[in-house]
Amino acid sequence: MRKNEYAKYIRNPLMIFYRGNEGEWLSSWNEQPDKIYSDVFYNDEVKKTSSTVAFISKMPNEINYIANFRRSKIVATNKVRVIFDVVIKLSVPLTFDFIIQNAERTMINSIRSVFDTKKTIQYLNENQIEEVIFSLSKIDENYTNYIKRILYRDRKLNVNNNKEYIIATERDALGLIFRLNDLNNEINNMVNWNIEEMSTPDYIRGLTTVNTREDHIIMHDLSCFGDWKMIRNYIPGGCTLSNGRKYISIMYANRAVIENNLGVDLIYYDHINRTYIFVQYKRLAENARRYIYYPNSDKNLKKEITLMENLESRLTKDNTDYRLNDQVFYFKFCDERQNVYTKDLSTGFYLPKDYFLLINELQRKEDGHINISYDTITRYLTNTVFIDLIKYGLIGTKVNDSNLISNIIKELLSINKSLILAATSPLHDLS
Repeated sequence: MRKNEYAKYIRNPLMIFYRGNEGEWLSSWNEQPDKIYSDVFYNDEVKKTSSTVAFISKMPNEINYIANFRRSKIVATNKVRVIFDVVIKLSVPLTFDFIIQNAERTMINSIRSVFDTKKTIQYLNENQIEEVIFSLSKIDENYTNYIKRILYRDRKLNVNNNKEYIIATERDALGLIFRLNDLNNEINNMVNWNIEEMSTPDYIRGLTTVNTREDHIIMHDLSCFGDWKMIRNYIPGGCTLSNGRKYISIMYANRAVIENNLGVDLIYYDHINRTYIFVQYKRLAENARRYIYYPNSDKNLKKEITLMENLESRLTKDNTDYRLNDQVFYFKFCDERQNVYTKDLSTGFYLPKDYFLLINELQRKEDGHINISYDTITRYLTNTVFIDLIKYGLIGTKVNDSNLISNIIKELLSINKSLILAATSPLHDLS
């Protein structure tokens, strides 16, 4: 059994199953998450009087909220009021399928019995709560911090400096507010509130931005895919991210092999839509407070374009499968100076290959000077738009080309070389 340092402190944890129109107070909570809420249950359902952690299910086979739960006064015959002091909505629901996928085999039937119950309140035993917390931590390690926040709501943490405790509490509370309101940039800024002396190495402490190489940027983006959370990492250079229902696996290896065969740095493969998207990274060098890329100074660009066009010539024009366009190759132009503390993709923008080549041609005809910058490019794909287009299968190769490209990648792998590969699949396919 997986042990969690907080699980042993949870007395009488429980699940609350709201079905149909039950749990109407949650709609009010979405508007005013800082209020204390209450509900009424049958007296024999609330067996324990101590404050505890409640996992709330609003949708079938999902845990949607974590709350501090305590019994209050009897309000009618055989009915009692309960109080929810702290309520936290999970940005990614914890599903039954995800729990049993990560659960030890001996616990699968036990977890199934919890979700199959017809009761409104189901108390969890020690083993069941261990599995729930373990699965929460696999989706997002912050979820276990939510439980810690509830457990220590009325306690003082053991720290050597009262000032650190006050700052930690304020940071924790403010971070919760930011998360509830999807203010992700503000959350990232809070990383600068470093109060744990050993959490940040000396050579990073005090820095907010640094100059980067393309390799640094690519390695950072390997672990980012929108708001999906890392649930596994591998050696060498691979990881798996999840949104609770699907997952994306990303692998990084020899850059030379990729450039010599495909002309790209990153490949996304969506299993659901069977589509490939190829990305080549370029750095926007800082020059007089501007970020600029000069294509004519890039000795690798011509070869990369040739490799891209060689693969494009082998692709079909499948009219039975819809994409927004026929573009499968994209360039990402990244700022040379990047934020040190960020959970997002590297700062920059994406251009489809043909759009990039068109811009080059138009600039060449106009004045002979070609450069890519935020001043010369006014239309581009942001990180968010690019990731969303991949998620919904709106860009990339057609279905009929999936086997062709898969065979090319297999051939590269068969000679003991590897490449950057990102793949999305339904969560239950993860092995």
